[in-house]
Amino acid sequence: MLDEETKKNIADYVLDQNDPERLNISVMLHESWEAIRSQVINEFSNQFVRAIVDDLPPDQGWIVNADDILRRPLVKFTGLEVRHPTWDNGLYVGIEAQTEGPGSWIIGAWGEVGYQHEKLRNIISECMGVGRINSKWLWFRYFSDTTEFGHWELGDWRMGAAIVAMREGLTGDYGKKLRERIVDLCKAVDGVFSSKY
Repeated sequence: MLDEETKKNIADYVLDQNDPERLNISVMLHESWEAIRSQVINEFSNQFVRAIVDDLPPDQGWIVNADDILRRPLVKFTGLEVRHPTWDNGLYVGIEAQTEGPGSWIIGAWGEVGYQHEKLRNIISECMGVGRINSKWLWFRYFSDTTEFGHWELGDWRMGAAIVAMREGLTGDYGKKLRERIVDLCKAVDGVFSSKY
């Protein structure tokens, strides 16, 4: 979010009488914001999904379902889910937006409603830190719960700061961290099931 002084400086710049074209450009940018935002989200989502599939390849059994984030990236509950056939049936790892926009992103592991696995929850907590629990999610954390993903605004893809961070792609801090955390979480879960708990 911009502070009031910054907003005033921008307004003064745009309204400078020596360059009336600045106002026209500002109006066009405002009217194009949703198209710009959607394009950045789509480009980031495509890069992100390709990277996750590269990190967790199908020839090693990984199943990545990214239909929602690729086809409907702005809706509530859009996201990406990953699983491995050696895991308990219905167990997934991924990210999911809790609001339209998309916003209120979470990262976590979930199963069928009521799924419990105390050892798995403890291993995830050791790897990822303390998380939350509900009837669907075995372990989850909002992006905004920590500074791990940067400023809280990065958990809301309607915010300008998130769009700027996503525009940096997977080479930027936000993209790198999100990719690493998904892979870390998948490996933590997989470690429990590959050790035949």
